[in-house]
Amino acid sequence: MINVIATNFGIEPEIIDFRTFESPELMVINGSFHVDTTLAAFKAAGILRITVDELPFARSKETAVFVINDADGAHDITLTNAWLENGNTICIKPVLKYASLPQYQLCFYCAFMPENNAGLANYAQHYIDEPIVEKGEFSNLMVQRIEDTDWMELIIRATSITFDSGDNTASVRLEDCPDLNLDFLPIIYTNSISDAMGSKFYPASFHYGVLTIDKDGSADEDAGSFNKFTKIFIVK
Repeated sequence: MINVIATNFGIEPEIIDFRTFESPELMVINGSFHVDTTLAAFKAAGILRITVDELPFARSKETAVFVINDADGAHDITLTNAWLENGNTICIKPVLKYASLPQYQLCFYCAFMPENNAGLANYAQHYIDEPIVEKGEFSNLMVQRIEDTDWMELIIRATSITFDSGDNTASVRLEDCPDLNLDFLPIIYTNSISDAMGSKFYPASFHYGVLTIDKDGSADEDAGSFNKFTKIFIVK
């Protein structure tokens, strides 16, 4: 577990609570927080920097962090780059299209690898699950996991989701993940209409291995919508 000491963009360190898996070959970070774009410190920061007590390696390759606009019922999502600059600093690239918002959320479900590491040498296993649909309907639903003792990469994809008419949710059970619990993960989708804010998402959660996706007031998708998906790294 890493402890946040300072930021250069005006957010108090205690607001940021990261859960981590750390090794010399891989660091997985889970956690989220909102940045305030109206703060002078944020406006002055070319790169957002989070100072922590200690990182498992000094420099990393770039990874992807979710950037979310969830204000006033919005469901906008995009990605930005993050990397480890040195043994104490996590860097995040600001999103210019989101700078006009009063705030936006940075959501970490990502993995960092050392800069000069060609790849992981470990015993992580690959699984293709057969999810059990409990509510709603899914077309061409696929769930894959790459899993080790302390972390998991989870990939979910479906051609379409039909929500239950009663509560506008859809859910599936992963029998091989009975202990999986996450309060939030984004199920991303795009459509045929170009949007400067990126893609859209449905908010979802895992409780004891059941994935529940909430339509959450989103409009019906147009005929040109594409796959619904998520790809996240999870600290177990």
